[in-house]
Amino acid sequence: MNRKKTTIKALFLTFVICLSVFYFPYSPASAETVEELEEKYQELEEKLEENEKKQKENNEKRDEQKQNVEALESQINDLNSQISILDNKIALLDNDIAALNGNIDSLDAEIEGINARITETKIEISMQETTIKLTREKVLDRLALSYMMGEASGLELLLGAKNLADILTWRQFMQNASDYDRSLIQGLEASIADLNELQSQLDASIDTVNAKKVEVEAEKQEVQAKQAEVQSSADDLEAKKSTVDVKRGEAVALLKTLDSQSAEYKRIEKQLIAEQEKVDAEIDALIASQGSTEGVITVENDGTLIWPVPYDNCYISAPFGQYPSGGPHNGMDICVRGGSYGKNIIAAQSGKAMTVGYGHWSMGNYIILDHGNGLFTAYYHCSKINISQGATVKQGQVIAQIGDTGNTTGPHLHFEVRINKGGTVTRVNPAKYVSMP
Repeated sequence: MNRKKTTIKALFLTFVICLSVFYFPYSPASAETVEELEEKYQELEEKLEENEKKQKENNEKRDEQKQNVEALESQINDLNSQISILDNKIALLDNDIAALNGNIDSLDAEIEGINARITETKIEISMQETTIKLTREKVLDRLALSYMMGEASGLELLLGAKNLADILTWRQFMQNASDYDRSLIQGLEASIADLNELQSQLDASIDTVNAKKVEVEAEKQEVQAKQAEVQSSADDLEAKKSTVDVKRGEAVALLKTLDSQSAEYKRIEKQLIAEQEKVDAEIDALIASQGSTEGVITVENDGTLIWPVPYDNCYISAPFGQYPSGGPHNGMDICVRGGSYGKNIIAAQSGKAMTVGYGHWSMGNYIILDHGNGLFTAYYHCSKINISQGATVKQGQVIAQIGDTGNTTGPHLHFEVRINKGGTVTRVNPAKYVSMP
């Protein structure tokens, strides 16, 4: 009975103690001083201010990043617009130059034809002058003969005639001679008139030729002016392309500082994807214009490609088709476990180095090999390149080392295969041509 009362009393005391702790958490024995409480409060205040400052700095940094992204995006778009305008201007000037050269060719043909007529006219004039000279001599001879015949009287002629037949013969001679003289004079007048007409034609032709030559010279000067304008525009175009490449490089550098989940990152990434498509189109155009095509064997090879990174511990960090982030990917990214930087890159097939480039904003240091028969392989982001443009390489030859130049998130080889069929270039999955060891 006493044990039961003791238990109940103990439980009651425990309950009371709990209530006192609940309602009076700070007993006089455990209470902090005002100074200690003030110190704790001040510490929390400073912490709040520090966090507020960090948040403000982060916001300012995000605002600065956003402004940088917007500025770069605007600059790249404006530069691309200027490039497009210059391309159109050069095309129009080239058309004008072609038209002017066509006019010059037509004028030259006209001048040539007129000069031929001038030569013919000069020959006709020379012949006409000869005819006139001969006719004039005959007329003078006839005048002299008539004058001499006119000195004798009709009586002397009659007395000198032996018979009537002689008299009739002399009379007919004098009549015929008079008609002949008139015919000579008329012919001479006609020849002189023809000569004057020929001379007029010659003078007109010469005036026409001179006018045409002045016109040709004016056209040539306009061609020269337009050619100078084309050259100036081409220089501007190259300068703008260089500037936009610099801005693309700045965009790549900025991308690496941004949070991959941020709106700014997505914005720059979208811009660079659009710029990369332009680069790929330029490569396609280069292959189509300067590379081999299917059916044309330009180098000796067995047609089978080998893996371009000669190590057993390779892996693919990004397959063909699409990056893990979602952007389009025209090749496969190859890495080496334990460290990719500086590892050898070998020629997947024998061929010729169609292009070797350095410091490109996207591809970094890169190589494009032409293997003949319209087959091409590309190697991007190299740290070092061991061959020169135009060099002939053998399958398995070390051509470069893996690096992280250009637009990368780390050292790797971006490997591509492209096919050219009569000027139509296709970017194909390298996995259809090579197998990882």
